[in-house]
Amino acid sequence: MRGVFLTAMLLVLLMDAPALAVESANKMLPACKRFIESPKPPPGDAGLIDVSEQSLCVGMVDGLFYVSPILPPEQRACPPPGVSKEQSVRVVVAYIERYLHRAHLSFKLLALEAFHEAWPCK
Repeated sequence: MRGVFLTAMLLVLLMDAPALAVESANKMLPACKRFIESPKPPPGDAGLIDVSEQSLCVGMVDGLFYVSPILPPEQRACPPPGVSKEQSVRVVVAYIERYLHRAHLSFKLLALEAFHEAWPCK
């Protein structure tokens, strides 16, 4: 039963449904950077929008991080125990910034590549 749940979760995370506000890395990168650079959102309505965008970044990164050890070998990642949400977002941001010429691609695809590169399974 757990395997069915994880497979369903992975499919939801990887599909490009508008309802999930799936974005390119270009669109997600600023919110992810704000998450790791500033602990406090700006005041007012702009702060609510910013927190929402940061939450989308962190939620997507966290979900992909969770399933990364059970992916096929060419995508699998084996992060060490105790990696924080902030650390995993930092890995994704650093990877996307290193490959900015690919930032028009799916944020989720690049996040999985970042995990695979940072924490290869041995």
